[in-house]
Formats: sequence, C-alpha cells, structure tokens
Amino acid sequence: GYSVGEVGFHLCYYLGANIIYMLGTDLSLDTKTGATHSNTHNDSKNISSKEQLQQTVALSYNVDADTIYKVKGNFQTQVSTTQKFFHSIKAYEEIISNIKQQNNNVAFYNLNNGAYINGTQPLHTDQISLQPIEQTLDIKSYLQQNSTNNLTQNEIDKLLDSVSYTNQIITVVEQFEKRDLTNYEDFAFSRNDFIKLIHNNQSLGILNKILIDYTRICEPIIHYGFNDQNLKNESKLINKIKTIWVSHIKEICNEYIKIIQDNLKLN
Repeated sequence: GYSVGEVGFHLCYYLGANIIYMLGTDLSLDTKTGATHSNTHNDSKNISSKEQLQQTVALSYNVDADTIYKVKGNFQTQVSTTQKFFHSIKAYEEIISNIKQQNNNVAFYNLNNGAYINGTQPLHTDQISLQPIEQTLDIKSYLQQNSTNNLTQNEIDKLLDSVSYTNQIITVVEQFEKRDLTNYEDFAFSRNDFIKLIHNNQSLGILNKILIDYTRICEPIIHYGFNDQNLKNESKLINKIKTIWVSHIKEICNEYIKIIQDNLKLN
C-alpha cells in the first residue's frame, strides 16, 4: 500500500476479521475547506478549488501533487481527490480484490463521506449494529507466537531465487542494449523477451509489479515522443531512449538485489 492505512487494513483480514469497517479513509478533499486531512495531521493542507482540475484520472507519477481530480463519491455523485489519494484508492481496491479471491465471505463497509472504493459497500454509521465480541485476542502474544527474528530456510531460498531471476532480467536487458535500433517499431519489438519475462513471472513479487508499472507509465510517453511529423532523426532519438530505458531497468534491478542481499546479511 501507499500508507499505513492500507497495511493496517490488510492486517485486519490476516487477524481473522470477516467484517471490516473503513472509517477515516475519506481519500478526498473536505468539501467545505479543501483540506486534505484533519488539521491535527502532519501532512494537512488546504488545496484551493482554483487548482487545475483534471476531468479524467490517470495512474501517473509525473503530475503536480496538488492537482485535483473528480472521482466517484461514496455517498455523493462526485468528490475531489489528489494524485496521492488516488493511488491509495487503487491500493485498497487491489487488496480487496486479492482478499475476495481467497475468501469471498469477507465484507467491506465504507463509512466515509469521501471517495468510493470498488469492492466496498457504502454504509452510514447509524446503520451499524455491532455485536459484543465473545472472544478476545491478545495481539502481543499472537504476534510473539507467530513471529521470528530470522528468516526460514524456505524464505532464504525464495530470496535467492529472486536474485537469480533479477539477474536473468538484467541479462535480457543487456542483450537488448547491444542492438542498434532504427525506429520505434524496433524498440517495441526488440523488448519482447523482457516483456514476456516479467508478465510470465508475476507471482515472483514486488519487483515484477514495479517493472510492470514502470512500463505502463513510460510507454505512452515514449510513444508520444514519436508522434511528430517534423522528427528527422528517428534512429538517433530511439537509441538515446534505449540507453535511458536500459539504465532505469538495471538501476531498479540492482537496487532490488542490494535490498535482498542486505536482508540476508541481517539473518
């Protein structure tokens, strides 16, 4: 997730909750003040209604953080949100979708007068009928019993497999780097091995998600760069883009390997 809210939300499921109420997750601007958070929150600020308003929302990382978007509201037709909040909305929706694939009996209720979150049911607080909890859970004891200070051998093996897989990606990218490209089509088709590799191994975790998201974000920008009738030296431009793209992918992969190696050293 993009905040502790999504992490805590996910933990509720793993702690055995089958009914989860969402409160304090408006993920939208206050309709009267334009505030992003309550005034006691460290990140709270007011965003003027005169800020640039985007009519459609795109999952992008290169826009002004204070740009305002209109999205579907939980109780209202539309509400205003920000790029950061929009990422959180999508993170919640992904978590809910994954949980429902495992257990379709878990219910999610959104009590907020803010953004609608797909997979939840809008519910007003006066409609809740809470029942006494008959069983108590000592969370500290539960965590102590189900936590360890070291990685298991199975976890170590999985991390080592991830390093091997990441090196495989680097090898494929370096092979692509050696190719002399003449146009955009060359660039697109020459990366087929890379695209197939990351899409066929999505179960291998966060690295694939980062690479897939990176590809989705960059492709429209790269494609747009060639939508110019006055472009005179397509080969020079595409090889420059290739160099930048390769450096980005290798930097992501090498940083991922470093993080894994650092964790293995701590074990």
